[in-house]
Amino acid sequence: VSTQSTGRIEKRNEEASESHYTVIFYPQTDKRLHYHPDTGKGRDIAIGLLNYLDEVGVSTDDVKIVGMDGTNVNTGKDNGCIRILEEKLHRKLHWSICLLHHAELPLRNLFIMLDGPTNSNDSFSGPVGRQLSKDLWNGEFPVRTDFQRIPCPTFPTLDENVVAELNSDHKYLYKIIKGVIDGYVSEELAAKKIGPLNHSRWVTLASRILRFYVASHNPVYAYTVEKMAKYIIYVYYTMITAIKMKPDVIHGSSHLLEEIKNLDDVGLTRLERAKVEHHIQINGYFAHPENVLLSMLAHKDSSVRKEGVKMWLEITTKNSKSYGLFIRRYKLPKINFSARELKDLVKFKSNQFEFKYECHDGELQKVTLSPLLQDMTYADVRKFVATPLKELNFPCHTQMVEMNVKLTSFVTAR
Repeated sequence: VSTQSTGRIEKRNEEASESHYTVIFYPQTDKRLHYHPDTGKGRDIAIGLLNYLDEVGVSTDDVKIVGMDGTNVNTGKDNGCIRILEEKLHRKLHWSICLLHHAELPLRNLFIMLDGPTNSNDSFSGPVGRQLSKDLWNGEFPVRTDFQRIPCPTFPTLDENVVAELNSDHKYLYKIIKGVIDGYVSEELAAKKIGPLNHSRWVTLASRILRFYVASHNPVYAYTVEKMAKYIIYVYYTMITAIKMKPDVIHGSSHLLEEIKNLDDVGLTRLERAKVEHHIQINGYFAHPENVLLSMLAHKDSSVRKEGVKMWLEITTKNSKSYGLFIRRYKLPKINFSARELKDLVKFKSNQFEFKYECHDGELQKVTLSPLLQDMTYADVRKFVATPLKELNFPCHTQMVEMNVKLTSFVTAR
């Protein structure tokens, strides 16, 4: 089940407002519901969801995965919605915390670090941010014929029919990135209108930065604009494209690992990299060992899958399967930003009695199995050496839920 708030909705002819949550069930995504909890607190969101499912006759017996964004009201280790759901269901759930939201946090905060804070929901206070709010497609910002191209051999080139299916914002961003990589932006693309700045629509910020990058502008803006252009091409858009091409939850940790590896290409200073790494860390749910093991067992390389089987065996022999039946305290691991392989994404500590991982706060915590693997035997898991774990038909993002938010907001406001 994947759920997300539609935000506060003002009811027609009423002074009061209420929060509504959209819920989608996987794999039968045609089952979509919405409800409104008593408050926006994690406990009330969780209890409201369970009560509503009971009212409409939906069983929670088969619910094993929950998808939400990474806000603390959802992911708090004591009073977050998912934690309360686990307590009420008396069992742990697999956490799939939206990777698309994860990708936006470092982008947003790197730009704020380089240029200055936000002013409101749709503007920035810094010198570059003020320029980006303008109509970049008019004659004031002609494309330079000598702009510096940014080569990116690893950028994912999409098939033309795939590009045609992208929404207008993503289609523009893809084309302007291709232009910056190739060193040529057509007059038609340069004159195309870009969506407005909005702090919940980071694709349009990325598009405006790249359009400004290829335009004639004051050299005082060059450092910020070039650094952001490289981050967008090498890290941000490469990641969100990879997520859309392989959206299943089993690929989530692999996407996170590639994000970390791609940071090397941007040329960030020590302070800039520390800022980016901080925001990857605080929303690094796909670095959790339960997610990492899924990605290892699903990896295209059989040697990585073999390492995954060894990890499963170490968890079940040292920490025992019975331990995994209890609701563990879901704590973020300390991410190893030097990692180049999935097995190194988290620092593990092992002795003959226990198998633990280092949490972001320095505490050591027992490694547990995902509930998705809990019922498997060694014979089941050993097969993954030859054949990768199949996709689970549950995404590592909440985009489908977001697509239903506008409709829910419209209907419930009437």
